[in-house]
Amino acid sequence: MKKTSSLIILLFFSFFSYLSSQETFGLLWEPVVVMDNQLFPSYIWANSTRNYIQKRQQSLAESERLFRGDPEGQLGITFTNLNQTGYRIKVVIECNDIMNTSSYETYADEKLTTFEVFPEIDYKWENLRNNLQPRPVTLKFNVFVDGKPSGTQTKTVTLQSVNECPFTFIDRNDAIKDLSFMFAAYVNETHPRIANEILPEIIDQGMIGSIVGYQGGMKSVYDQVFAVWHYLKSKKIVYSSLSSPALRPNQSHPLVISQYVRTLDDALNTSQVNCVDGTVAMASIIYRMGIHPIIVFVPGHCFLGFVTDPEKSEAAFLETTLLGHHFTDEELETASSFPETVFNKLSDLKSQDTYRSFLLAVKQGQINYLEAGDNFNSFNLIDEITIVTDENRQALIDKLLYRLFLVNQYRQEGLLPIAGN
Repeated sequence: MKKTSSLIILLFFSFFSYLSSQETFGLLWEPVVVMDNQLFPSYIWANSTRNYIQKRQQSLAESERLFRGDPEGQLGITFTNLNQTGYRIKVVIECNDIMNTSSYETYADEKLTTFEVFPEIDYKWENLRNNLQPRPVTLKFNVFVDGKPSGTQTKTVTLQSVNECPFTFIDRNDAIKDLSFMFAAYVNETHPRIANEILPEIIDQGMIGSIVGYQGGMKSVYDQVFAVWHYLKSKKIVYSSLSSPALRPNQSHPLVISQYVRTLDDALNTSQVNCVDGTVAMASIIYRMGIHPIIVFVPGHCFLGFVTDPEKSEAAFLETTLLGHHFTDEELETASSFPETVFNKLSDLKSQDTYRSFLLAVKQGQINYLEAGDNFNSFNLIDEITIVTDENRQALIDKLLYRLFLVNQYRQEGLLPIAGN
């Protein structure tokens, strides 16, 4: 009986101690992992130095006074019931696997119902870059009030592969966010392999004599893009689809829709690409050549565009999945209808067939673009604070499936390319 009483007393004091640690000054808190308890190395890496000023969604905070720290942070704490003022709050987040200990300290200067703190995380960048498959990691969240511990919580989340690209996000407040710009992060024009291996081999193949970007006029731009097409054809690149998990109609929010994207190294080493992989691979090479690539999305598909003049007033489009397509003689013959003012004729028969396949890919790319019509503007109708419901969710997501953007637009904002492994 004595032992039982002692145990009850111990449990009582343990529970009271827990409540005290969680409710210092009446303060309640819980950890937040923004993207549906997932961390995407690609998103963290690409946006780490992005130098734009993005309005924080009003659905997350009524005003700046309700939020402190990194506005694009993925890890933080939501405090509730701030019924006193005049004390300091410190948030400390730990996970030795992927970060150094990171913290943020702020002053509670008014009574608030809800308050969020997101420290700027000191990530271990190589660990993120080298993560090639999803795995669990455990995060430790600590809170201190006026220097005294106010509780610790742990949370196990999924660390996604660096190849997993989030492109649509519905947050915990049911607001939809377009992340399709993230595909531009897989365009890696700075990869050493392009300058040291790919471009010299393109010159050696003899389809062009030099790389001049826009200096040679529109015809030269087409010739240079064809030289890249010829190079990739010579590597016997084939189309290989990798599917992503489908959206579950009844899945709650937050919700992240993502797709696996092969890096340039993956594509060349395996000689396999799907529509996205082929687009970002070609975009990486032509961007390094000084030609501005355009990434184009329509429902269920992605293809390449490229600016044909330095004023950025004209563009052409290319169906990259045709890289691995075997054209019949009859199909190749239809390429002869293209205007000679833009395209060259090649004397070598094998190269001529490759060239004709390029012309057909340009033709198909143009058809794809024209068929999409005005749908590329539909995403502009979606406000960042549009509230998603079961009734409108699929319609909003469908609008975001039509996207067209210059890679350079996001490079200028500081979006980093995903480094090769």
